[in-house]
Amino acid sequence: MLIDIAGTIVAFSVIMLLLSLLVTSLSQVTQHYLRLRGRNLRFGIRRLLESETDLDPTECLKSTNRILNGYESNPLRGQKESSHLAMAVLGSKVTWIESKPLEGALSKELGEDADSKAIAKKFEQFDKPLRKRFAQTMRLVSIGWAVVIAATFQVSTPELIKNLSLDREYRNEIVKSAPDLLKSTESQIHEISNSESSYTESIQKLSKSYPEIKEAINGLEASALYPGDLSEELADKIEDHEDLESIIVEFEGYLYQEAEKRLDQNIENLKQISSQLHLIDIRPFRDEMRFYYDQGKIQIRNIIGILVTAILLMLGAPFWFNSLTNALAFHDLLKPKDSQTKSKGKGGEK
Repeated sequence: MLIDIAGTIVAFSVIMLLLSLLVTSLSQVTQHYLRLRGRNLRFGIRRLLESETDLDPTECLKSTNRILNGYESNPLRGQKESSHLAMAVLGSKVTWIESKPLEGALSKELGEDADSKAIAKKFEQFDKPLRKRFAQTMRLVSIGWAVVIAATFQVSTPELIKNLSLDREYRNEIVKSAPDLLKSTESQIHEISNSESSYTESIQKLSKSYPEIKEAINGLEASALYPGDLSEELADKIEDHEDLESIIVEFEGYLYQEAEKRLDQNIENLKQISSQLHLIDIRPFRDEMRFYYDQGKIQIRNIIGILVTAILLMLGAPFWFNSLTNALAFHDLLKPKDSQTKSKGKGGEK
């Protein structure tokens, strides 16, 4: 029946949405713990020094680490300084640095003879390439997690669709959970769709610290793809302020603190999604290693199915959210009128 096909699509979309949200949360946690933004910034400053100074590559790297470590340890940022080992292995907690602070750091590192202002100005040319490089890095991280999630939960797309088609009770159980899932994930999907994060709290904290600039930053956008975009916009709005550099440094400290709170939310999301998956019997290594190797044979079909699932997960949580919304609406249209009337009657009695 057509309603069974619609139910299968709804159930499949539910599972794909949960798994893709898992991929997104894990990618964000990875980005934070491995300091991928900081690594990207370190790469950019090192390339800047290599192109604009006579320092050899090793010295450029050392100078870059000292610049970022000095900027990170500024008391106004309100965060603990990274150890030399963490800086060397992971990179800095600093995700972006404005021209003025960079100019000061370069002057201190390279000496007064160097044209620090001109070098810092040239760093603006690295903006687009660094954004592109970061986006590519995150894409690779997401692909890696998509494969890991599909393999860990042993979700083979052909086998899953077959099970959902044949097991009506299991399918209906998942379909029932779809409306609640859409409601609970709506705000998370909105943030992912816009590729932006809100930093309202950071702006409010800055307004309290510097009441004189409150009016100037009223129009500051609270959302941004990169925290550095907010710093740049803030610098433009208060460019004549005598404490510009201190304000920017303190603001970036607030941004980092807010990003850490978002990390806690991502970890909480991971726990919640894992629980939801467990409720619909999607568990890690449910079929153990026989899913991949059974009775002396490699299960090629399952491995291919896992790769298909990973590819589908790369379509992203917003895609599966929209697919689920549309599939659920279509499924509801196909419901027998009697069942719809009964459900409305029960709702009225309540």
